[in-house]
Formats: sequence, C-alpha cells, structure tokens
Amino acid sequence: RLDEPKTFLFCPTEYCGSRAEPSVSRSPYLRTLGKGLAPDIAVLWTGPKVVSHRISVQSIIDVSKVLQRKPLIWDNLHANDYDQRRLFLGPYQNRPTELLRHVRGVLTNPNCEFEANFVAIRTLSLWAQSLLPGYSPVVSPQDSGVGGEDAGAGKLDAESSNASSNTCSAPCRSGSPMVGVVEDGAH
Repeated sequence: RLDEPKTFLFCPTEYCGSRAEPSVSRSPYLRTLGKGLAPDIAVLWTGPKVVSHRISVQSIIDVSKVLQRKPLIWDNLHANDYDQRRLFLGPYQNRPTELLRHVRGVLTNPNCEFEANFVAIRTLSLWAQSLLPGYSPVVSPQDSGVGGEDAGAGKLDAESSNASSNTCSAPCRSGSPMVGVVEDGAH
C-alpha cells in the first residue's frame, strides 16, 4: 500500500475550454468531476485552448465553479513538444496577475531545449512574485537577464545548440517536464 500523496494532480480528458463538450459550464464530464472528485485533488487546466495565448480571470472563475475548486494551470504557452521545429523564446505573458488569486498554482510546460527556457521561466517567476508584499514591478535589465551586464545570458547560443546535444529524446516527446509551484493546501 502506498502512502497518501501530499499533492495529487489529475488531468481530465476535457482539460481546456475548447475540449469541453458542449461547453465548460454545461459539460457533464466536468460537472461529474466537480461533484465526485475528492476536494484535495488538484485538477489541471490549460485555459481556453490546449496552447492558450491568453487566459482570462473570468474563464478561470467559470471553470472553478464547475470543478468546485481552483484549477491548477498547466500552461503550454512555451511548449514545443508537439512540434519541435518551433521554438518559443518570448516571455510569460497575457496572463493577468489577478489569476494568482483564482488558481491553485501554475505549472509551465517549457520548450524541450533546456537553454531556450531562460526567458520563459524567469518571467514566469517574476509574474508569480508580483502579488508578494514588497514586490516592485520595475525590473532592471540585470534582473531579467536581458541587456546590461547580463546581456546575452538569456540568449540561445547557436553554436552550442546542435540537435545531438539539445533535442529531446523520446521521453520528452511523450510529455515535457513541467516547471512550477503548487501552493500546497490551497483551495
């Protein structure tokens, strides 16, 4: 017998708005999960789509009502495991910091290429800290890893990123590692 896990994550079949049939608010599947799933189980949600360019507070409030809990965002904004010819080098964006009050946590599904994730993970970190007491929204070039003394720190070095050393192996293709923080016990 296994001990009860401190945190248990569940990815439903309908894990985003576009997969909810007929809609998030009317999905019998999501309603059944909300009523029947133990309240301590975190439910993963990717937003309105599998790869959501924007996630609104209202969409999270809507799914929270159906699931009867705050969802855990499983963010595919920077994922490229579905098409490794693509590489996403931009910042974590188009998620209002107000989301943090309405979710159990945020996980990011990053690029398979490790070095390409610096900006994405650094800006996710800054975004997550934005509601902490004493946080200053002013970010210096040194803090972001872009420009200043650290210029180039967030760049992908083309000479060192050849396919043999940085392309994901088969396990990555079946599911990229996720990076994030889950606030334990938050409901």
